[in-house]
Amino acid sequence: RHFVTNVTVTEASVAAVSCSSYFLFTTASGDESVIGWGAYTDTIRSDGGTWRLTAKGIAVAFRGPLRDGWAQLP
Repeated sequence: RHFVTNVTVTEASVAAVSCSSYFLFTTASGDESVIGWGAYTDTIRSDGGTWRLTAKGIAVAFRGPLRDGWAQLP
């Protein structure tokens, strides 16, 4: 599963929009439950009246087995 939160428009014009957001994901790797999170940066541009995602930045801050937890992270 994948959850996106705190979507913020950081720049906007009639031709383009830039935004940032955070994500959290849960998944499985073999028989192990995995959790992770990070941030997205997106640019969306108008192309003849149709808005299209033209750039996506992904920064994973943490990814690890759920059993290890994250209490010791800085």
